Amino acid sequence: MINDLFREINELDYDYAPVPMGTPALTSWERKLVMYDPDSVTPYYLTHEIIHIEEKHHHRLQSFNGNDERNPNERDAEDEAIHRLMQHHLNLSGKFNYVDFMMIYGVPAHLEQSVIREMSDINLYVV
Repeated sequence: MINDLFREINELDYDYAPVPMGTPALTSWERKLVMYDPDSVTPYYLTHEIIHIEEKHHHRLQSFNGNDERNPNERDAEDEAIHRLMQHHLNLSGKFNYVDFMMIYGVPAHLEQSVIREMSDINLYVV
C-alpha cells in the first residue's frame, strides 16, 4: 500500500524522499516534496499528507509542533485519512475491529475515538 501512496503523491506532481527526521511525514510546498521517515511512516501518515496536497493546505501549522488541535486543516486531514483508509479496508473485506484497523494502517493512538466514530458510521456507506 505504501508504494501505491507514493504513486499517488507523484500523480499529484509531488516527489517524495526518505529523510530520517523523527516525524513520520511532512510536506514541503515550496519544494513540492513529501518527506517521510522510513522508520515511522505508515499508510495513515502518507494519506494524511496526500489530503493536505489535494486540499491545498498551505502555510498551516505543523502537526508535530503541538498546535494541531487548533488547526482545522489538521482535523480535516485526520478525519478524511481515516475515512479513505476505512473505505480501502472495507473494499479488501477487512474486519470491523478498530484496534486491528489502527495497527494495520498506523493510525496514531490519539485518534482512537475518530476511528470508532468512523466505524460506527460504516452503515452509511456499506451496501
